[in-house]
Amino acid sequence: MFLMIISILFFTKEKLNSLPSLDPSLSCPNLNQIIVTSLGVQKLLESLTVNKASGPDGVPTYILRELSHELASGLHFFNCH
Repeated sequence: MFLMIISILFFTKEKLNSLPSLDPSLSCPNLNQIIVTSLGVQKLLESLTVNKASGPDGVPTYILRELSHELASGLHFFNCH
């Protein structure tokens, strides 16, 4: 029973058409002023605490930390385009 409740809470797929639309008046014009660098991304990945739980993507934090140098440029590129 416990596993069934957990699966309902965390693994239920939401239909995309049921998601609320964003209010255009809530836009953040200052977001384009944020500067993201490859070195900054790498430092953030290196600072991850490995004994914390994974995020919703399921990637363990120790993998992100260990591969911080390799992942930084790709994540930086993804964030800037």
